[in-house]
Amino acid sequence: MLHGGAGSDRLDGGSGNDTLIGGKGNDTLLGGTGSDTFKWELSDQGTIAAPAVDVIKDFSTAKPADGGDILDLKDLLIGEKDGTLTQYLNFQKDGNNTVININTQGQIGQGADQKIVLENVDLTQNGTLDNQAIINDLLQKGKLDVNH
Repeated sequence: MLHGGAGSDRLDGGSGNDTLIGGKGNDTLLGGTGSDTFKWELSDQGTIAAPAVDVIKDFSTAKPADGGDILDLKDLLIGEKDGTLTQYLNFQKDGNNTVININTQGQIGQGADQKIVLENVDLTQNGTLDNQAIINDLLQKGKLDVNH
């Protein structure tokens, strides 16, 4: 397990199955080879005025059993259930990247207090999938870990 501090950190998992926790600040995360878990904890986020922005450089969209990576948000989101995740998560295509805008209180309409950038990954399938379809896909593939 690799755990960053309160500032802006760069964590590199290298080979094997790793858990990377950036902590507070704007972090850069590289899982390396293997099925890695990128985890956020309560209070890792910023504010709506100044959201924390973490960048995952090498997120694999394969299923975890095939070496794919996992986003673990269960300790970051407060009071979420499968049916309410669209109140917490908003997915946007930005160039070649997917930006996940997160409101930890379930009020995404008021803005994000955490952003996760998946570099060179398009979860939106070129803007054709809505938030619920993306969430369903991630949950079905075991790539999104939240409280159920």
